[in-house]
Amino acid sequence: MRLSMKNGRWGGAALNASSAERYTRLPQSFDEARKMPGNSIEEVLGRLDTDTSVNNPDDVEFYRTGVRQHIEGLYAFSDKYRQRYGGGNQIKEKMLADECSLLWIQHNSLEFLRENGKTLNKYPTVRIYLNPQLQDSLDIYKKIFAKATRERLRFQAKIMAPSGYTKHLVDKAVDYCAGLAAGRLETRRDPIVFYGFEESKDKLLRIVEEVYFQYESAFEGRETGAIPLAIAPGFAVGENPVGLDGEESLTDHRQRVIKEADYDANKFRMNAASWNINPDNIAFNK
Repeated sequence: MRLSMKNGRWGGAALNASSAERYTRLPQSFDEARKMPGNSIEEVLGRLDTDTSVNNPDDVEFYRTGVRQHIEGLYAFSDKYRQRYGGGNQIKEKMLADECSLLWIQHNSLEFLRENGKTLNKYPTVRIYLNPQLQDSLDIYKKIFAKATRERLRFQAKIMAPSGYTKHLVDKAVDYCAGLAAGRLETRRDPIVFYGFEESKDKLLRIVEEVYFQYESAFEGRETGAIPLAIAPGFAVGENPVGLDGEESLTDHRQRVIKEADYDANKFRMNAASWNINPDNIAFNK
């Protein structure tokens, strides 16, 4: 079923194990997203096993035939970004773009580098998760990155690097991914993540939404993880956990406290205030 946008309202498409009725339109701000229904602790408990996809046909095809082009394109983008703005300074180049935990390549915006250490608000406050078809993921990522950079926004971003490849082992990575595609392929539902800062988070959200509409077909039927608030197919948002300064992801934090509550919604609600979580929309803080 094709997703359509009529008069500013969503129609069609089954979305992340929830009714499409709540996707009336994309929120224009994180405050609007905070008030959206469908992500209470009770609802999340019913879908905790949906953080990954297994043998998704589009993902299988990408791992079988698209990894080399993705790797080469991603490294070309990263190298160009480093060389253009790093000025030969290896430390600065590493801050602009670097491998992250063997699974991602992370990029920091120019404004992030300029403001780093100069402001009390040094950590991002929101997260935007995207799960397009993987063959389109790099184009989407680059377009959002370029738009946000032109707007001089402070942000961070990361995109998945299949199999934790390294630049000089492309052939091995391609063979490894093809082997995964031939068996049980389990893929994350957040291959792209953008991190926004308080002063410009809503501008970043609107830029992502603009690009989302341009690549609407790449998101058809795509799902997001159990914890973030899904606002459209393959598109979810949430806030950074309070006080952790990026040391724990939103999903890891929420899963940890859900476990502490023994997967009991009532117990979770009783402790939600002390955890600084909104129990009616657990992707957001209290």
